[in-house]
Amino acid sequence: MGYRSDVCGVLAVDGWMDDHNPKRFKELIGKIKLIGEDLLNQLREREVGWKDGVFMFHAEQWKWYDDSPAVVAWDAIWEMANAMEGVSGVFVRIGEEMEDIQVDYMGQDGVSLEEYACVSRRIVFNGRVLGTKTTEEIQA
Repeated sequence: MGYRSDVCGVLAVDGWMDDHNPKRFKELIGKIKLIGEDLLNQLREREVGWKDGVFMFHAEQWKWYDDSPAVVAWDAIWEMANAMEGVSGVFVRIGEEMEDIQVDYMGQDGVSLEEYACVSRRIVFNGRVLGTKTTEEIQA
C-alpha cells in the first residue's frame, strides 16, 4: 500500500485579500500550467482551483514521495513561485505518523494564507458516556 499523506498547497499574488494584480496572477497560473502538468493531471476537479489571485490544491491520502512526478512538479511550481516577485505561499503536508507534519511558507503574505490551509490540533472522541454515572454492571 505505501505511505500516504494529506497535502495542500496555496499560492497567491500579493494583494489577494484586497485588489490583486490580475496580470501577475495570469502569469502565475500560466507558469503553473506549463511546469505543473504532472501534478495537475493527477488532481481531480474538486482538488484544484484558482480564483481572485489565489491558486490552491488539496489532496488526501496521496503517495507523496520525493521522486514521484506529482511531487517533482509541485516542487518545481514552488521554486518558480518563490522566484517571482509579489507571490506568497503556504504548503502543508501531514503524513501517517503523528510527528510527520511539514509546513512551509514563502513571501511576505505566506503566513496570512493560513486562512486557506493550516494544521489544526483537535481531540476527536465519542462522548456517549459523558453525563452518565451508572454502575449497573458492578451492583451485586
